[in-house]
Amino acid sequence: MIKLYNPWKAFLRFRTSRGFGIHSPFAYYFVLRVLREKYPYYAFADICRFAKICKQSPKEACLIFRIVNFYNPDVIYTFGCDDVVTLKAMLMVNSELTMASIPIPKVESYDNRITRFEDFAPDNRQIVVIDKADIVPDVDKLLSVKGIIIIRKVINNKANNELWLSLKQKMSFGHTYTNDKVAVIVPSPKLPLQHFSLYF
Repeated sequence: MIKLYNPWKAFLRFRTSRGFGIHSPFAYYFVLRVLREKYPYYAFADICRFAKICKQSPKEACLIFRIVNFYNPDVIYTFGCDDVVTLKAMLMVNSELTMASIPIPKVESYDNRITRFEDFAPDNRQIVVIDKADIVPDVDKLLSVKGIIIIRKVINNKANNELWLSLKQKMSFGHTYTNDKVAVIVPSPKLPLQHFSLYF
């Protein structure tokens, strides 16, 4: 089915992307200072240089770097992520940051910080990055994650889209942010249930 352009929805998305109508202080900061931040971070030059070598756009890697930098997790879980630029960008945030993945990716200079995923650690600050929803071993545990869930390729991958819609429907608190390509879920019980459709 072809998605028809809706000018009213586009206007609302444009408006929300600039902070208008956002009443939550957390959401306002997260939208304007993380998702849509335009000023460069210290690692962006290295990320862009590496992306150029790999012949791909650095835009999404820089976005995920900003999210990881903002949340400063103890561990990152990745499922099906073989995008070396994004993997390296996440690990550049903190020299002590570790990653648990399925499958285990090869990331030059960072291999010693990546292990095979066994289970979600309940007490750690976590970020979960999902590129392939069908290999996530325990979907029911995702909303109990103390951190942020990022689902990529939402528009191109049926399983990812279904996971995104399923998690969104099951939420009773927390925030979601999406630009239709990437979905970001913050399942914090401290946040009221709100969904934001944005450009970022």
